[in-house]
Amino acid sequence: MNKIASKAAIIVYLFLLIYNPPIIGMNFIYILVMVSALYIIVSMILGRKFVYEYYSVKAVLILSFLILWQVITAWFSGYGTLDAISDYIIILAGYIVCSIVLHNYLLSRHISNKEFFDLLLMASLVQVFFTVLAYLCPDFQKWFIIKMGEYGYEISRFSALSQFRWYGMAAQLGFATPVVQTILSLITLYFGFTRSCKYYIASFFLLLSAIVNARTSVILFFIGFIICVFSILRKRKAKYLLTSLAAYIWIAILLLMVFLFFMKKYSYANFVWLINGLLDFLGFNVDTNGAYEVGNYFLNLENYRLPSDYKLLIGSGVYLYKMENHFRTDIGYIIDIWKYGIPLIFLIYYMIIRSLNRIKKINIFNETYFGLMLLVVFMVSNIKGNIISATPIAALYIVMLLGFPEYKMNNKIITEMANKI
Repeated sequence: MNKIASKAAIIVYLFLLIYNPPIIGMNFIYILVMVSALYIIVSMILGRKFVYEYYSVKAVLILSFLILWQVITAWFSGYGTLDAISDYIIILAGYIVCSIVLHNYLLSRHISNKEFFDLLLMASLVQVFFTVLAYLCPDFQKWFIIKMGEYGYEISRFSALSQFRWYGMAAQLGFATPVVQTILSLITLYFGFTRSCKYYIASFFLLLSAIVNARTSVILFFIGFIICVFSILRKRKAKYLLTSLAAYIWIAILLLMVFLFFMKKYSYANFVWLINGLLDFLGFNVDTNGAYEVGNYFLNLENYRLPSDYKLLIGSGVYLYKMENHFRTDIGYIIDIWKYGIPLIFLIYYMIIRSLNRIKKINIFNETYFGLMLLVVFMVSNIKGNIISATPIAALYIVMLLGFPEYKMNNKIITEMANKI
């Protein structure tokens, strides 16, 4: 397989792994696991060395412990084992295994970190394409909603949501996918300031594909933008930064005005939903006619209800929506406490924060900005939704953690292994 075909295969693989569009009767993660297993078997038959690191083994062991813990707590709380571990099966057998196989394939094809990030960026731009297609072609959006219904989603609910958002072709278009697009938008924004202007264009369109589906993306991008500016100020002259920043802001404002005009013309409901939500978040009184109000939602103390029994310490083992007589909340921290209990969830948060240090060891991300940006985005995102589950956010995080071909801590070892593959 030549290098162009190899890169095209990687783009498709990444798109299905991260965005996992529910358009066929089977979860794409299961298909990718079977393809990955076949790759491992063929590699063994051909006598190729299969590279895996201590960090990968550590990730598997940690998740295995979490599976065991969830099975015990779910049984103790009277819930089924499958309800407790279904997400972990996807994360363990899916995201981790696929990322390790991807890591080996990149080594065998001698693809660098920079090349791999550009392929990851291309996969995210494919999602941008589907977002634009759904925006301009309502028939495509309806087709996708029908496919979601055939997959098992409640079609009436998503048909209603599609009246003012749900543009693209991915799982969890209302939260997790926009967060992924925002993270990649912030990374490419930084590369635009420090590497090439072409990343500015990618950053802008990634952001647009996020905000048409989730207003939270605007807030996440604003916070990340501030971190980006201060990070560059530490490294470069203020004059250079201000020149680049001024040019970027003027171009962004121009494109944003064009985009808002385009939005108002082609999807007025989406325009009203976005503007009203942002105004409400900023504290303005907006007549939403009973629709979802962002500011009021976060001020409602009912959304912060905590367990009053043993679940506060050991959790229930399952998500809130699977519990009997449960209440509804989108606050990720509250969902986590109900599922894991306070001691375990603090341990999980600690491990996630520690693991961000490994992502910084990827040579193209070897900056304080990336670790800080990812940490802040994860923390803020978990207020609006649950990120510690089998979502596109977890998929991107694990790909960045295990999938890149080179990590600074073991470049020599990786290079030696790559030469033997």
